[in-house]
Amino acid sequence: MYKEQKSKAIKLRLNGFTYSEITTKLRIEIPKSTLSGWFKNLKYSKNQEKILSLKIKNKIRKSQKKGLKNNKNKPA
Repeated sequence: MYKEQKSKAIKLRLNGFTYSEITTKLRIEIPKSTLSGWFKNLKYSKNQEKILSLKIKNKIRKSQKKGLKNNKNKPA
């Protein structure tokens, strides 16, 4: 079912795209578990690992800031 999307997703992942960026780019909702299965045997260069790590850390920081802001605005 996802044959064409799988090869495109693998190329995107090797270019440093996150799971959410991949599904957005492909314009199809692919479960994260499916993506994880496709990517489990991929070998990343040090540069690819660094890019992915930085993107993920930035997304986490952004989400934490958003959560903190939302929690501060909640009534006690």
